[in-house]
Amino acid sequence: PDLQVVFRSASSHPPRWEDPVVQKAITTVEFHGFSMKELNTRYHLRPNEVLQGRPSLWDTSGVYFIYWQQSMRRWAICDLKCLEAVRSGQSPGWAYRADSGHFANACGWVETRNGEWVDAIVETAVISASVRGLKVELRGFTKQDLNTQYVERADDEIQGKPSLWDTSGAYFIYWQESMKRWAICDTVSLDLARSGLAPGWAYRKDSQHFTRANTWMEVWGKEWRPCKVQCRILEGVVRDSTPLVKAEYAEEAAGTHLSAQQYQALVRKVYEMKNPTKLADLDLIYEKYNGREPELFQQVCDKYGVDADEVAAQMPHTALEVGAETDERTARRAATGEDGGDRFAHLEGAEVPELKASEFALLVQAVYERFNPKKLQDLGRILAKFRGKERELYLEVCKKYGVHPAKFHARHQEEGEAQGQMAEPA
Repeated sequence: PDLQVVFRSASSHPPRWEDPVVQKAITTVEFHGFSMKELNTRYHLRPNEVLQGRPSLWDTSGVYFIYWQQSMRRWAICDLKCLEAVRSGQSPGWAYRADSGHFANACGWVETRNGEWVDAIVETAVISASVRGLKVELRGFTKQDLNTQYVERADDEIQGKPSLWDTSGAYFIYWQESMKRWAICDTVSLDLARSGLAPGWAYRKDSQHFTRANTWMEVWGKEWRPCKVQCRILEGVVRDSTPLVKAEYAEEAAGTHLSAQQYQALVRKVYEMKNPTKLADLDLIYEKYNGREPELFQQVCDKYGVDADEVAAQMPHTALEVGAETDERTARRAATGEDGGDRFAHLEGAEVPELKASEFALLVQAVYERFNPKKLQDLGRILAKFRGKERELYLEVCKKYGVHPAKFHARHQEEGEAQGQMAEPA
C-alpha cells in the first residue's frame, strides 16, 4: 500500500504552499478549526469539475466544495445549493481567503461568525501518497522497438501531460492534445511533438489512458493497421484525469471510417445484447450525442464490457465502404463549403492570413487528418523539407485536396474554439 504523507500548517504559520510546481501536485486537503463544523472535513480535487476557470475540490458528501472566485481573485468554500450561482460567475461562500494565496495555506482564511466576517483560526493538512512514478511494459506491436518498458518523467510534460520514456531514451509515450489521444514517438520527432503536432509510430484509437486495454493503430509500411497491445503496470499508480472527450474515428480492419448511422446501429446492437430496456431511449441518446457517435459507441462498450472491435467487425465490408465514401464526401463538402450552407462564403476571394510557421503546420496536419490520414506518418519529413516555407506548403496541400485555404483556416479556427468550450460528456 502507498505511504500516506501529511503536511500540516496553522494560521500562525507563514504561507508555505507558494511554489507553483508543488501547488499542482496538491490533490487532497483537510481543514480543522472553522466555527461552522461542516467545513472541517477533507476535500478532494475534481480535475474535470472546473468552476470559474479552475478545478474545484469537494468533500466526500459532495455538498461542500472549494472553488476559485474569478472576480475576487481568491479561493472560497461554498455548498451545493449555491452551485449554479458559482457557475454563473457569482461569489457566494461560507469562508474565503483574504488574499489570492493557495487554498492549502492555513493563514489568510476568513469566516463568518455571529453575522460578521472575522479571521479564521484554522489548521490545514495537505495529504499525499508517497509512490514511485508510473512504470509500464507494452507488448503486441509489430515494431519490436516499441515492445519495451517505459518510465514516467513527471517533470517532462509534452502537450500538457507527463511523458514516459524507454530505458534507451529513444522512444516515448506522450499525449497528443490536438488528437485527444496517447501515442508513441521517437526522439527524431521530439521537437514536432513539443510544438503541438502529432507525429508517432503508433497511437491509441480513443482518448482513454494508454494503460487501458484497447486496440492501437501502428505504422505498417505506408499504411496504418490495428494491433492488440497489452500493457502491464510494473510500478506506480495510474492517476488519469482525462475525460473521454472524443473517441477517434479509428480506422477499422477494413481501413475505413464508420458513418454516424453505422455507429448508431452498433450502439443499438450492444443494447440489444446487454440491456434491451435502453432501446426505448435510443432516440434521446442519439440526439444527445449528435456528432459524437464514436464517443457514444466507445462509452457503451466500456460500460457493458464489450470489445468494440469485435462488434464493429461484424458489420459487412460493403457497408464499411459505403459509410467511408459518404463520410469522405461529407467532409469534403464541409471543408470546401459545398454543402449548401457555407457560412464562410464571404471569404471566397480572401487569402489566408499571415500566420506563424507552427500554425500553418497545424493546418497542414488538419487537412491530412480530414482527407488523407496516411500522410500523417510523413508529416515530419514534409515539414522539414518545407522549413521556412510552411505557407507555401499549406497552399499546395489545399490545392491538391480541393480545399479553399482561407475558408478552411476559418473553419478550423472555429472548430478549435468550439472544442475548447465543449462540456464534458455526461
